[in-house]
Amino acid sequence: RPEVLGPADAPDGATGDRGDGVPQGHLVAVAGHRPPELGGYDPNPVADRVRTKLAEILAATLSIRPDLVVLTGLGLGAEQLGAEAATEAAVPYVAVLAFPSQDSVWPQASRARYGALLAGAAGQVVVQARAPATKAQAGAALARRDAWLARHADEAVVVWDRRDPAVGRLARSFQEALGETEVWLLEP
Repeated sequence: RPEVLGPADAPDGATGDRGDGVPQGHLVAVAGHRPPELGGYDPNPVADRVRTKLAEILAATLSIRPDLVVLTGLGLGAEQLGAEAATEAAVPYVAVLAFPSQDSVWPQASRARYGALLAGAAGQVVVQARAPATKAQAGAALARRDAWLARHADEAVVVWDRRDPAVGRLARSFQEALGETEVWLLEP
């Protein structure tokens, strides 16, 4: 290639190197309800339906964005369903953890599922290096993780029944950061 032409143009929407450990690609965050709003902690039809819908959304997005990467906090509920749906749709996912050992207070079965999903992640981002000492500190760390996701994602899918105010605030934070058209609201 002749030097007089200069560097090649980047395609529209190219993500490039974002720095700060941010994965490359078209980043879609998955967040939302915890297990009680998704049919419970055990396998159930509501969670299965949400996982299937998430996989359909991700597969459709992958068909137009081959550089698709899912961002998930791997928390219990929608975040773990997002990782499972990504696997089902053959989309890599990155675990964006609020802090190390975030599963330390969970029951053993939940910890085992988390460990398997963490092992299947294409990468990890840990937002806060130290584990919190109190529930209030854990809540603040999770809020910082959610803010990180809103800053770095290109799109988001929020699993929300349109009643829970905490998930509603999360959905609005994604809409404010990304624009309403870049946020899917998926009802369980």
